[in-house]
Amino acid sequence: MKDNFYIVGKHLFMLPTLKPQGSSEENNEYYQRKKGIIEEANLLSAKKIVFRDIYKEEIEKSINNIQQVVFEVTEKCNLNCVYCTYGELYTGNEERQKSKRSLKKEDAVKLLEYLYPVWKEREQKGVSQQIMIGFYGGEPLLNFPLIEKIVQWAKKNTTSLLTFRFHFTTNGLLLDKYIEFVVRNDFIINISFDGNEENMSYRLDHNGENCFKQVYSNVMKVKQNYQDYFEKNVFFIAVLHNKNSLEQACSFCMSHFNKVPLCSRLNDSGVNPQKREIFSEIKESASIELSANTKKAILRRGLGFKEIINFIRYYSGFHFYDYNELLFQKEEPEEKKIPTGVCFPFSKKIYMTINGNLYPCERLDSCFILGNIHNAKVLDTEQIASLYNQYFSNILPVCKNCMRKFSCDKCLFCIDGIQVPQPYCSSAMDKEKFNEMVSNMVATCRKHPDLYRRIMKRTILG
Repeated sequence: MKDNFYIVGKHLFMLPTLKPQGSSEENNEYYQRKKGIIEEANLLSAKKIVFRDIYKEEIEKSINNIQQVVFEVTEKCNLNCVYCTYGELYTGNEERQKSKRSLKKEDAVKLLEYLYPVWKEREQKGVSQQIMIGFYGGEPLLNFPLIEKIVQWAKKNTTSLLTFRFHFTTNGLLLDKYIEFVVRNDFIINISFDGNEENMSYRLDHNGENCFKQVYSNVMKVKQNYQDYFEKNVFFIAVLHNKNSLEQACSFCMSHFNKVPLCSRLNDSGVNPQKREIFSEIKESASIELSANTKKAILRRGLGFKEIINFIRYYSGFHFYDYNELLFQKEEPEEKKIPTGVCFPFSKKIYMTINGNLYPCERLDSCFILGNIHNAKVLDTEQIASLYNQYFSNILPVCKNCMRKFSCDKCLFCIDGIQVPQPYCSSAMDKEKFNEMVSNMVATCRKHPDLYRRIMKRTILG
């Protein structure tokens, strides 16, 4: 042990510093000291980062291993939420707001049948698969007949090795109408819920009325009538803004539903320049101190610690992507990676909109189309690789100068202006910001050792 810390393997244990925090210079020195200790323990990668392109063969491999398909079943919605990413607050939604179209059954089945041969081939090799099929909107339950048809298709094609599960995100207004079908088919459902009635002030119907009472009533009916299902399959999503807080959203859902919601902030990408002032007014205000119960619940669920999980994954030295990497470690002087923290195309899911456009995720802006179910070549992997590599070329100068390039988790498509050279990235870090981030990560892990142990176990085994 020395200098108030000791090392066991690649675990760093730091004793509380006796030096009080004071001026910004002293704080900066404190951050530098922590980072220096971590570097001395060889916990931060000393490898040189070399950025590379993405190749069509990698995209083809992702497509051949797709295990989640998400459909935008309708553009229609029975709410008119102020902060909706498909509303007037964001650009590119003009056509959507006028048309309000719904997905055709034939198009949905066409995508499933496009992917089905790959699933069957894997089944014939004895590979057990569970394909997750998701429904997105708008409000997906407004096109319930389509959901019903897709579930029927999945049931018809289910075998002992090829099975399907279903999920959707809903505002909850139609839950009471379709709950029997949802429970019978074991859906996982995510319900949008920002807290109490005041917290739900931005979730309005088309008459401008707060939807809280109706949604709350529907949720409580599910909880009371389908207790086991509610406990296992129902989850909540809260958007944080100036009418609620993390504490209020969590406290309400815990006290009424015994659930901790997954909380997210307003999307700051693609905001309509003419609505920027409104966006600034409604975005999350100053954070409120969390209660002991809320902190405990959040820690128990491991929510809100994505950055820490990623930090330990990248820097602990214990994370391996497969057994070969674990057993046959190679000390390479360089770490080759693609710029930003974007996922490989279709490595997590494939998302289809109502007009057949295909994306690797439902969070992408409509301009980033990667294919269409009606094209002769549904997904042109060579063209997709070329598109990604052009975006990589645009952001490369920013990534090269970023101190967080090794552990970046910023999605390429959440960077405003990615289609032009050297766009602005709000997540880019200079040396001072990086030192502060590292110090904060270590402080959090030291403050919550149980969380750290759970993350390490999940990182090692996950």
